[in-house]
Amino acid sequence: MKLMLTIELADRYVSMIEDSFTNLEVVMALDPDLQEKELNDSEIVVGFGDSFNPEIIKEGTSLRWIQSWAAGVDHYTRPEVIKKLIDNNIKLTSMSGIHGDIIAEHVMGMVIGFSRKLYKFYQQQQNSIWQRIQPDQLAGKTMAVIGLGSIGQEIASRAKAFKMKVVGVKRNTLDKVDMVDELYSAEELFKVLAVADYVVVIVPLTDDTIGMFGYDEFRAMKETAFFINVSRGQVVIEQELITALQEGCLAGAGLDVFNQEPLPEDSPLYKLDNVLLTPHVAGIFPDYNKEAIKKFLFNLRRYQEGKELINLVDYNSGY
Repeated sequence: MKLMLTIELADRYVSMIEDSFTNLEVVMALDPDLQEKELNDSEIVVGFGDSFNPEIIKEGTSLRWIQSWAAGVDHYTRPEVIKKLIDNNIKLTSMSGIHGDIIAEHVMGMVIGFSRKLYKFYQQQQNSIWQRIQPDQLAGKTMAVIGLGSIGQEIASRAKAFKMKVVGVKRNTLDKVDMVDELYSAEELFKVLAVADYVVVIVPLTDDTIGMFGYDEFRAMKETAFFINVSRGQVVIEQELITALQEGCLAGAGLDVFNQEPLPEDSPLYKLDNVLLTPHVAGIFPDYNKEAIKKFLFNLRRYQEGKELINLVDYNSGY
């Protein structure tokens, strides 16, 4: 059995894969041309969405499984790609489950930064200004978590630790979610936006969520509310967010993802003093590859034993 790595992993991690299973050949193919060559007889592909182009998959391929090294799999869920995966009986799995703690920390960092006005104090520091600004507090405030998968639930848990009220939006509202005080459907989004002090978006990128937040949604928010996006940039109509921020429809935004990455130098977002920007790092932490290897090796064992894989992507829902 041949496994093709399309990301560069440290030798110790490659050895962990090779030493865990007999009759397993591991090849590292970072170059697209080499990937096309090695794919001819590879049964498993491992990599980030942008490290492997699924367009090179040919009919009748020996490929049976793609393991995404990220939680998001939108690179593989375009209709033409899904058709190719289904037609060739190729399974797709994600790294869902290892990002919850770190993304929740990132979100709460932004929330605290806004609440305690740390972003304003930093701006004053840069200009040698000593001026007291009235900080806020989180206890009693309402956080709306849009998307209640494993990451959304971790964010909700952190918010409850700060004595916040948490309302959630998810597709299936029949099952109650721990740490969520009130649960709403996607059709009730505007009702949620009207009461939230912090709106946190952590939905997968699908046909239903592209452009989910535009000017109308931002106008529905409180003028004192903050918007935080740690999902995908395409969930937001970026120019309409910029307009809403400039017009004061909301108090500010914390953004880790953008329509175009890197964010162009001429983006007005850089100049807005009520915006916190981070360069798509919310899910990064020092032991990422260590945790990802554990999850992958567990799945690889299941694959060899003919068992159902964990984190299997549903091609109908796109995640």
